[in-house]
Amino acid sequence: MPTTQNSIPEHQNNSESLSLISGANQLYRAVKRVAVGQIASTVCVPLGFSIVSLINAAVGPWSALYSLLIALVDPLLFDKWQKIWKTQAARLQEQFDCELFGLSWNELICGQPPSAELIHRAANRYRGPSLRDWYPVSVGTLPLVAARLVCQRSSIAWDSELRRRYVFALKIAGAILFASVLVIAFAINLSLQGFIFSVLAPAVPILQWGVKEVQLQQDSLDRLDRLFAYSDRTWREMLAGIVVGDVLSSASRAIQDQLYLHRQSNQAILESLYGFLRRNQEHEMQAVAKTLVEAASKNESQLER
Repeated sequence: MPTTQNSIPEHQNNSESLSLISGANQLYRAVKRVAVGQIASTVCVPLGFSIVSLINAAVGPWSALYSLLIALVDPLLFDKWQKIWKTQAARLQEQFDCELFGLSWNELICGQPPSAELIHRAANRYRGPSLRDWYPVSVGTLPLVAARLVCQRSSIAWDSELRRRYVFALKIAGAILFASVLVIAFAINLSLQGFIFSVLAPAVPILQWGVKEVQLQQDSLDRLDRLFAYSDRTWREMLAGIVVGDVLSSASRAIQDQLYLHRQSNQAILESLYGFLRRNQEHEMQAVAKTLVEAASKNESQLER
């Protein structure tokens, strides 16, 4: 039976760690709820106006007015609330990772650690599935320097694949919606003026949200792709004995800094879509982690340098 070489599998399930990761997830859920309100006001309501305007042209001016108002309110309220809660959630998850991985808190990047009050309040509000074994338990057989790199790499790959699926789904949905509106407009022989005031103007917030959402998700993906490439190269260099000791620890700290910045600024994926898109993700993560652990175990002499 493999010997345990680090405390990550046990430490991640103690009460303090579970409070941190539960609190982080609760705050991320708050961000997603705001995102739902944002979509309802910037997408669903204007879409309803567009449909009604096709039947009753008198609604057109009111829908145009609403579109202008929501375009102003959106960045002032919805974006601000999401930014505050994302930062709090990212700090809780950063403390969770730092304590598991034996990394010091980087105040220059992360600011002050989360208060005990915030942790307690957020964790107590969490109502969801068990968050035990957040990271693959198979990493327990590796030295800490290798185990935390597997965990970091797994976290990056998990988030990247989810967002890749989400962006693809958004593009398909957008294309179907745009085609449907055009077909309906032509079917009822709508004039150009009627199309502009009754369909195009109310659709401005929808287009604005869709373009913004895809761009922000793509920005997150680009950042994750760069981070994954760096972590994967560090992993291969570690196995080859090129990166060892303090240099390897510094690389992990650099990866962790970028993970925090990503979590603080990334665009949320809606909870319902998150649950749907993550199917088979957990099994894949566990399988890949097991493969990495086996590869590292074969090069254990390099890890001990």
